[in-house]
Amino acid sequence: MSLQTIRDPSIVFSDFAKIQASYIIFTDGIKIYAKNGNTGNIEFIDTDISNLLQNVINTLYSNYGGGKIFIKRGTYYPSKEISIPDGIKLIVEGEGDLTLFRWTSFLSPGSCLFSHIPSNPSWTSVIVLKNFKVDRTGSGNNVGGMNISYAKFVMYDGIEWIDDWRDTDGDCAIYGANNLIAIAQNNRIFNKSYGIFLGGYLVVLRNNYVNNTAKVGIVSQSVYRSVPVPPNEPPYAISIVENNLCVDCGRTDEALGVDANSNAPTQSGLAVIRSNAVITKNYTTKGAITGIRVTNIIVENNLIAGNFGDGGIFSFYAPNGETVVVKGNRVNATTSGKIVNAWYTFDTFIFEDNIIDITITSSFRAIDTGNYNRAFVRNNKLNISYNNISQSIDAVMWLSSMYVENNEITVSFPSGYASGTLITGNMPVYIRGNYIDVNVNWLLNAGMMSSGKNEVIITDNIVKNISYLSVLGMYYSMNARSIIRNNVFENIYPQIGFNVASGVSANLYIDADPEIIINPATGVAIYRFRRNSGTATFNGDGTTTQFKIAHGLASTPSKVLVTPASSNATGSFYVTADATYIYVNYTTAPPSGTNNVVLNWYAEV
Repeated sequence: MSLQTIRDPSIVFSDFAKIQASYIIFTDGIKIYAKNGNTGNIEFIDTDISNLLQNVINTLYSNYGGGKIFIKRGTYYPSKEISIPDGIKLIVEGEGDLTLFRWTSFLSPGSCLFSHIPSNPSWTSVIVLKNFKVDRTGSGNNVGGMNISYAKFVMYDGIEWIDDWRDTDGDCAIYGANNLIAIAQNNRIFNKSYGIFLGGYLVVLRNNYVNNTAKVGIVSQSVYRSVPVPPNEPPYAISIVENNLCVDCGRTDEALGVDANSNAPTQSGLAVIRSNAVITKNYTTKGAITGIRVTNIIVENNLIAGNFGDGGIFSFYAPNGETVVVKGNRVNATTSGKIVNAWYTFDTFIFEDNIIDITITSSFRAIDTGNYNRAFVRNNKLNISYNNISQSIDAVMWLSSMYVENNEITVSFPSGYASGTLITGNMPVYIRGNYIDVNVNWLLNAGMMSSGKNEVIITDNIVKNISYLSVLGMYYSMNARSIIRNNVFENIYPQIGFNVASGVSANLYIDADPEIIINPATGVAIYRFRRNSGTATFNGDGTTTQFKIAHGLASTPSKVLVTPASSNATGSFYVTADATYIYVNYTTAPPSGTNNVVLNWYAEV
């Protein structure tokens, strides 16, 4: 290997490509030549790359059924769409960004650089487009990029596309529909309406970078049933969208997604959206990740950061009993939409192991699972801040048949906003092992009317700033029970309300730590704790030696712990208690001051 080869590895690549290629395309800056890769003869000469490539492709198709075209470094100026015939086996490859297609407009506006759109497809074409650059900056007009549809196999690999940003339909860099297998990988797209919008029965979109798009960034499309479909077609589609980076994508739509549109089969199969990054820097993306009409969808290990509009973070639409898993994602964002927005009828929703730090600038629910039959929200860390709220929020989380387990949930609201519901939905309800803190006293609403299993289990939670626990929907005499046990409530004095229809004998079973006194006429229960804690603040006056703390327990506590939390609260004191108060008795009165005696306390029966 020569020193020149070491310094310029493309020489080796070029030599290899020459040997393998059916035709080698090169230019002297004025004319363009097509050399036969086997004979070495120059067979085509033209000044227009579109004419020359069309002649080469037609020749390969007619004489050999296809082949490989290697386009050497240089700048080429296409004038019209290059049509690829059905049934061909074709590779078109360049030398990376050294092979440049540069133009501002075609003779036929809206045409593509390469197209394969047979009217009566055979689904036998194998087409690979790779390692070249397209630059249309300054064009100012709408144009398709590359459209390979109805192929047996299509791959877009290592293509860079630069254009002018515009918010119009049809302006897509990499497109394709109803292919059997479609792959887009290692591509770089700048300033389009659609970056990558590729469809088929098996679609893989991986390792792509898309920057500044209007409609969508990277979307896997399913198949259309309103157009010709292949013989012995697969029962459903599979989409894999992984390891992509979208920056400022989807300014009027979504950044990433799987979209089986309205003409798609009723079940679109399996979709996996994983290990992607969606980041906004200079603009606001309408929505981060979307799944539409997918039977089973897994959204996992994605990074989402920046500003998002009313499309929110995760949005799903599915009318036919789909299952959605949203797992292990990291979100640090601001949105005027929702963390999760699901509508229509689903079978199962699983939201687990996510870390969410989000500011919501609207009055929307944060997590809304619509009509899911079962919703699992577990092992998440959710830090939700509402800002600039113009109206009341009916619920932070709206879940159907909810399983809310082992989450850390903190919710904060603007000053003066002081009422609403944290979690509501249909039964059964299982709220277990959570840490819940809301910065204002809100309702924890554990269920609504349901003809299903009327069971409410609220156990082993640590709850702060929940003023009222409502257990609704006990309208059915079968399997109606409530278990409220082993919860720690801090600094609040809640009530439990049971909504029981008049004249219906609901089989209510209460197994709770605290003392519960139920008014049989209204179903409202006064809930007194067995454990409580908090911080008490007093004004010292230099003479008072005893300070009373209302503990709110069911009876006189057997264990009391009081520690000073301010310098004026230190000193010698002893503690007594009765059924209502903890008494902190100082030997010497604390000095005068405003809020200068601060005591942390814990008590249990």
